[in-house]
Amino acid sequence: DFNVKPDSGEGLFVQGSSGNVGIGTTSPASSLDIEDNVDGDFVAIQVTNTHSTDDTDDSVSIRFSPDNAQLNSARIRVGKDEDYSTGANNSAHMAFHTTKDNGSHERMRISAAGNVGIGTTDPNYLLHVNHPTGAAEIFLSRDDDATTDGAFLGTLSFGADDPVDGTFNRGASIHAEAGDDWG
Repeated sequence: DFNVKPDSGEGLFVQGSSGNVGIGTTSPASSLDIEDNVDGDFVAIQVTNTHSTDDTDDSVSIRFSPDNAQLNSARIRVGKDEDYSTGANNSAHMAFHTTKDNGSHERMRISAAGNVGIGTTDPNYLLHVNHPTGAAEIFLSRDDDATTDGAFLGTLSFGADDPVDGTFNRGASIHAEAGDDWG
């Protein structure tokens, strides 16, 4: 075991038998175990690109790989939307990438405004779904045997939250029912 300990609390600990690393713990349960006793928001890992230019090309990523043959399987990337030259020009997005046929592709983005885009890097709506080669399809399903004629499958509701009491006021709904016995 190897332990670097500050004057109080736990520091950096490497467990000799497993090689697990603990920060804030001497009993790391995984390859990297970070613990702290904090009242409120706990930022366990800070990942920073210190290259400071006034452009929008800089980003920082966390990569994931299921084995060592493909080191670019998936990643979460945070990138600049503005040049960061002033506090007013300080907006960023988060993008989720997966790999298909050995190429990394952005699949979903959360914009600085909070809009979610699937199939688009510039979501203009709260949820913006785009399919580059055909009709965008959203599939909703249920996991039981509601397959008989008239069985209720689901509802897509449109409305708004009441600003006074927070209740959802439904303006319109699309209900789906099974048409014939499926089989």
